[in-house]
Amino acid sequence: MNTRQKGRQLVKEIVRRLKENNLPCYEVVGSGSGLLKGDIRVEPLDLVIEAKKHKQISMINWVKQSEKEGLGINKTALAWQIPATPDIRIDVSLEYFIDLLKRAEEPLIKEPDREMKYDLERLKTIINKIIKRI
Repeated sequence: MNTRQKGRQLVKEIVRRLKENNLPCYEVVGSGSGLLKGDIRVEPLDLVIEAKKHKQISMINWVKQSEKEGLGINKTALAWQIPATPDIRIDVSLEYFIDLLKRAEEPLIKEPDREMKYDLERLKTIINKIIKRI
């Protein structure tokens, strides 16, 4: 298996595992040759992932390539497989990591819409009725 095939195998594995966890993503076919750069796109996060599977680890060069693939517009990540192991790592900048942690803390719904507000009021009424019966 040549280097390109090994890299494609890694890309497919990452995409499969992301989709298993309901994270919308796709492989960029012919990555680098068209308008879309990087190996994998995760649209909701505006993220471009560059994947590397080599015996020799060259992090500085890989990070530079990953940033280049983001074209200064998208967030970038570097996915790489530890040689001779099944372990896959994802490296992102500290700024992006902090942003992801902040997003995890944000509520999904900041303010309920009218219908949800009505449903919550009904739920509150029902809960109070049940508490009174107990």
